[in-house]
Amino acid sequence: MRRFLKSLGKVVLVIIVLFTGFLWYAGFFDKVNISQKSSGPYYAIVSEVALYEDPGNVRNKIFNDLISKDIMSERGMAVTYQPFRENIIRQTGWIIKNKHIQLAHSMEPAYKVIEIPEKERLVAQFPYKNSFSIMSGSYIVYRKLLYTVQQRNLNTGKLIEVYDDGEEKIFYHLTIKQSQNSR
Repeated sequence: MRRFLKSLGKVVLVIIVLFTGFLWYAGFFDKVNISQKSSGPYYAIVSEVALYEDPGNVRNKIFNDLISKDIMSERGMAVTYQPFRENIIRQTGWIIKNKHIQLAHSMEPAYKVIEIPEKERLVAQFPYKNSFSIMSGSYIVYRKLLYTVQQRNLNTGKLIEVYDDGEEKIFYHLTIKQSQNSR
């Protein structure tokens, strides 16, 4: 019985170490920086995301279509209209430069080109190490943003996630409105 418990203890220890290693790899121990500042304007080529559709697959298809038109972008993006209620990505795509807007309008299949205007936003930064960073960022950053919103008593709008390959960071741009007390 003693050998069994000793072996079981080793197995449990290995599982805990592996699980902690996975959480570290996914970014659960990374720091989140939040600041309130003006962000934008950005132009993005996007597609709507269906309810059970994988935004990553939609974004990859757009990326391949952009490459075929010699348009390069290092910044993917996703839009969530009610981040603290339903938390569903409704649009995804790539941020493009102004000089590519006309070319993007002529792409087949037709994609939507949107402007993300300059506005006052809460901007959070999170390291972008791997695809798990997106999942762990959604969990960690959304909670910290919600806490900040509640502490400052702010009304919020849509959330734009920007996956910046060049800077290796995910930027969460949460649109803020007037505080709830000033109504």
